[in-house]
This record gives sequence, structure tokens and C-alpha cells, in this order.
Amino acid sequence: MPWKDTTIMEQKIEFICEWRTGKYSISELCKRFVISRPTAYKNISRFEEDGYEGLRELSRKPRGIHPNATNEKVVNRILKLKENHKLWGAKKIWKLLYSDFPGDAMLTVLIVHNILKKHGLVKPQKRLRRVKPITTGLSVCCNGIVNSKRAHKIKTELKLCAKMFRILNSLIQTFNLLHIPLY
Repeated sequence: MPWKDTTIMEQKIEFICEWRTGKYSISELCKRFVISRPTAYKNISRFEEDGYEGLRELSRKPRGIHPNATNEKVVNRILKLKENHKLWGAKKIWKLLYSDFPGDAMLTVLIVHNILKKHGLVKPQKRLRRVKPITTGLSVCCNGIVNSKRAHKIKTELKLCAKMFRILNSLIQTFNLLHIPLY
């Protein structure tokens, strides 16, 4: 509804005055005031019903309850549960409500949380700052500190040595059983 530079109310009044003179057609007035024909007819009907007061801007606030609003009975139950169990959060309350009202308006944990928050029953949690671990690039091995890139290689070599030691130990025991000298 693009009106000219003066205030919208003044332009609506001027439009109605021009219309009441009967000198211009609706189409001519719409071109002159740069508005659409439905807007012109809407303003004329409002003027005819309520006079100049009908030309004021109407509130855009919804008239009734939102169609997706949570049932008052459910909201009261949420608040009652929170009152009885002060340490419970939205998840625990939702679990109880889900069994009480199984098919009622697709109740979710987020809806329960928002209702509690709206009524001032949610305390914001302190967020723990994550601290990055300090790494020096070194790791400890059995024989002291070594470079972390070499640590994996050393560990695999140690495993191989341990395996070879077990095999050698079993061979020595076998030779001892057979009473064969090793030299």
C-alpha cells in the first residue's frame, strides 16, 4: 500500500475526500494516490462503517489463541510437576506427561522446556569452557622420553622383541628337556 510522502492517515483522509466529491473514478484515484483497487475499496468500506476512525491502522496482533498453542490443562500439569519436583528438568517432566497425555498436541521436550522458561522456572546452566590439552609432542616410553612420531615405531619394535623373546625362551626350554647343550 504505497502512499505518498505525507502521513498515511492524512493520505487516506484526502483519498476519501476526493472520492466523496464524485469528480473522479476509483481507477483515477488509485492511479493518483498510487494504491491498488482492493486497497481503495477496503478504505471506502471502512470509512462507510466507522467514519474517519475506521481509516486508522488496525492492530496486527492475532485475535485469538494460536492454533498450535499448548492446551492449558497440559501447561498447568507441567507447572504443577515442576512445583512438586524442583530439581527435575524438561526431560523428566516430559516423560511423565507423555504417559499422562499420550496423543495431546505432539508434546516434545522442547515445548516443555519453553513453557518452564516462559514461567521463569529454568535456570541457565553454567557452560564449562573446554580447555585444550597441552601437548609437547613427546610421549613416555619404557626407556625415557621419545618423540611421539617415533613412539609408535618403538612400541611395535618392543612388541616384536617380546614375541621373539617368548619364542627363544620356549626353544631354550625345549633344548633343556632334550638335554642338548646349547654350545
